[in-house]
Amino acid sequence: MNGVSTSVTEQFKADGVTVNVYGADEGGLNQQFDQIENCISMKVDFMYLMAAGEVDQLLPAIDEVKAAGIMVMGVPPQKLEPFDAIMHTSQLEDGQKVAKMACDFIEAMYPDAADGSVETAIIGAASSSVGMKLRDQGYSTITDICPKVKLVAHLDISGDSIPVGQAAAENVLTANPNVKVFLGQSTAHAQGIANAIKALPGVNVNEYGVFAGDMDPSMIPVVTSCADPYKGFVAIGGTALD
Repeated sequence: MNGVSTSVTEQFKADGVTVNVYGADEGGLNQQFDQIENCISMKVDFMYLMAAGEVDQLLPAIDEVKAAGIMVMGVPPQKLEPFDAIMHTSQLEDGQKVAKMACDFIEAMYPDAADGSVETAIIGAASSSVGMKLRDQGYSTITDICPKVKLVAHLDISGDSIPVGQAAAENVLTANPNVKVFLGQSTAHAQGIANAIKALPGVNVNEYGVFAGDMDPSMIPVVTSCADPYKGFVAIGGTALD
């Protein structure tokens, strides 16, 4: 979101357009509902909406936006209606790429591990509506492509924030202290998972791999440093509008 907001602001500024950026932070969808209502009251001309979770839950608010005569672009819903435009991606392919990254990490970090010995956890949203459900299905392919994986936990969680990811990882590590690889639904979850790992006593972060299905550009230096458990993500649509 940071990369998108920065590039949108810079490119629109050149045309004399004022851009207001709102982040859901820890408030999630409830906070976004309030922000949408505020934008309607401000009578903005255009709204670019990236849902903090499943976009389907925001559709009643989008109907209000449309009724107010405001054009709205959605990211990343699975169908156009009721938006005027969308930025679409294959969530299944996204999840498959994450699974492949995690498998590559396992092969590189644990080349001599026996099949079914590297404990792995998925923190996803299997029961959500289409988007995140498909991403979760992509994550699940790790057991098909990576023989060394032992999937010991597959959590189905709601809420997209760092604390949610951290709490989920803490629960997994309490029950399965030997988990070395996590596939998180989002970059916020991945950051929370990494925090939980770094809080472990005497931890060697090189032994852990955390991977996510989307990105926060501010985390690029952390991920590419290879000095953090968070080691990979998928950049949906690149890092800028150009």
